[in-house]
Amino acid sequence: IQNSQRSRLGYNNFVSAFRSAGLLAGSLFVISIKKTNDIYNALESRCYNGEFNFIGREYKFSPFNIVFIVTISVLLILINIFCGGVI
Repeated sequence: IQNSQRSRLGYNNFVSAFRSAGLLAGSLFVISIKKTNDIYNALESRCYNGEFNFIGREYKFSPFNIVFIVTISVLLILINIFCGGVI
């Protein structure tokens, strides 16, 4: 919307810029209200009861994974230093 306003010289002077900014804000507000209503209707059609349920993941830190990541990182840094910044 702002690109089309600029192409029609909507920001040529202070008055037209103020008017164009107001029209832009108004149209963005209307678009956001419509999208919010669509999302709400989609949630209602799926029996939304006011809360989202997610399956949680438990992350376990393995000493092997930490040593592996550190080793690979050190190797990549050494290759970068000795090869003159190839990687």
